[in-house]
Amino acid sequence: MKQHTYFDDVLVINGPPGIGKSTIVESLVVDLGYRVHVVPRCSDRSERYGPEGVLGLPKYRDRLGDDIIKGVIGSKTSKDFKFDAPSNIPREWRLMQPGTFAHLSKMGWFLDYTIRRDKIFFADGHSVLYNTAVMKKRRWPKPPTGTEVTIAFLARYAPLIRLEYPEVNFKLVYISTRYEERVIERLRKRCEAQGLDPARKILKFMEYKFLELERAYDIVVYNDSEPLACAEQIARFMNLRKKT
Repeated sequence: MKQHTYFDDVLVINGPPGIGKSTIVESLVVDLGYRVHVVPRCSDRSERYGPEGVLGLPKYRDRLGDDIIKGVIGSKTSKDFKFDAPSNIPREWRLMQPGTFAHLSKMGWFLDYTIRRDKIFFADGHSVLYNTAVMKKRRWPKPPTGTEVTIAFLARYAPLIRLEYPEVNFKLVYISTRYEERVIERLRKRCEAQGLDPARKILKFMEYKFLELERAYDIVVYNDSEPLACAEQIARFMNLRKKT
């Protein structure tokens, strides 16, 4: 078994909303004990709701827009991208001011096909526009020493990353379910708790099914309320050394 080095193998995870992608990554860290580094996605969404902040994320902003423009993010390690608890789980999102996002986009920091303009729909009828994107590889924070698996969440554009960076061994995993009604019910409850319109999230879930995105992935992992089993399957797929 080889030690993970700087972006030699990268695990790419995708799947519809509510399928448990973040929970499976948490299980890789908490239950199986792997040291995980996450390539953060960038977003300028700012409206907060729910007990955990933006879209269930901690309340986090860049201290100064100038920091990221000067390239500070390129030298940061995974300790800068943590969930609030538990503290050893790297978090997926890097939140920034809209002006910072627009500047970096203009400067060509993002992969073009990952730049998306989306909208949050709230239960009271109003909505908020926001942008998301993934930085180009040269801007990815370097994994800290001891990292055993680097993970990138690239949404539905994940297969294109292989064409962009053929020198990297990207391993594509699609998270699905055999019990759609369970996921739909979980989405409904989550949206109600966060004051969102559940119909929009459910529609997005069904879009993933219609597009049959899993055909472009190396393996499909079924999360039927067993995130630990999914994490173990992914660890085997990544050829990670089993922890004692």
